[in-house]
Amino acid sequence: MTKLKVKYGRDPNYKPQNPIFQLIAGGCSSIVDVMLMQPLDVITTRLQLQNDAIMGPDHYAGMSDAIKKIYRKEAFYVWCSMA
Repeated sequence: MTKLKVKYGRDPNYKPQNPIFQLIAGGCSSIVDVMLMQPLDVITTRLQLQNDAIMGPDHYAGMSDAIKKIYRKEAFYVWCSMA
C-alpha cells in the first residue's frame, strides 16, 4: 500500500463502532446542542426583531442585557423548552 492510501484511505485495522453506542452518542450530542443553541437563537431573534411597536420602551441594549431581561422575565421556560 502506498503512503497516500495509508494516510488518506481507509485504515486496514479500522473496526466500526457498535450501532447502539453511535445512537446513544448522537442522542446525547443532540440534547446538548438543543440546550445550548436554542436559548442563543431566542436571544438573537429577539435582538433582530426589536422595534418600538413590538418592544415599546423595553429595548435590549445588547446581548448581555437581552440575556438578563429574558432570564428574569421567562427564566426556566426559554432555557429548557424543547419545542
